[in-house]
Amino acid sequence: MSVPFRYTLAQSRITNITASSYLLFEDIYLKCEVQGHPSPDVWWTRESVLAFHVANRTLVIRRAKISDIGTYCCHARNNLSYVNASFQLNLIDVPSIHHIFYNAILHPWDKSTVARVHIFIGQKYFIECISSGYPNVRVTWKRNGVEIVDYLNASLSTRVCQRRRKYGNSELNFKKVYRHDAGKYSCESSIDGYEYVDTRVLELIDIPIITISTNAPKYTLSGTEIQFACDTAPESFGDIEAMELVKDGVPFYQPIERYSRFYSTSRFVAQKKDTGKIPVQRNN
Repeated sequence: MSVPFRYTLAQSRITNITASSYLLFEDIYLKCEVQGHPSPDVWWTRESVLAFHVANRTLVIRRAKISDIGTYCCHARNNLSYVNASFQLNLIDVPSIHHIFYNAILHPWDKSTVARVHIFIGQKYFIECISSGYPNVRVTWKRNGVEIVDYLNASLSTRVCQRRRKYGNSELNFKKVYRHDAGKYSCESSIDGYEYVDTRVLELIDIPIITISTNAPKYTLSGTEIQFACDTAPESFGDIEAMELVKDGVPFYQPIERYSRFYSTSRFVAQKKDTGKIPVQRNN
């Protein structure tokens, strides 16, 4: 006895829509997963316009650009029913820091480079971190993992703050640099709602400023004892560990006598060969 053939019909049903990527400038594949019997025909539209480049129920977007952002609709139909489902495609450009601006010069800034900026204590400085990305890139300056206060939340007494610019830039502002401002800072670029973060490191280095005084007149007789005093401002440097008078790259007489953390002197008897400029070298 033969068994009768059973043919089960099922209405069209869209079970899932996925995107292979959300990154700008990549090829993106929108896949529409459907069920039904007989197998439904599938096509895509965007704003009621038929979308091309469809293969195996997948819409292909080549080299996605900002204009490709929008709502796409997957349609499925068989002999029993018709259904459709919408999918919102949002694209991002991964945040990337590429330049730092200081001393009126734009400098390239790659991930492997620590940007070193020499500063003078007491001066005003503006250092800008420049990033790209889409949409709404947020650039943040931090020190020791703590975000530096935004100027919108700063008071009149705030000395250090950051000013976020449009198009992915943020400026680190010092109204006046103090000694303890020297050290490492980080600039982070991110997009809210996404895990992508790009980071660069900045190091501020204070430049030694040494005051030299002497009891010697411009013209000194040979055989006269001369004293040189070297002074550094406490707010500018750390302790003086070693100091010496150097002339033409050669240590000049005896090492300086260290009287305090910031003040040292050296005495010697002047000779004719000592005529000329005597620079001071600081080692610490």
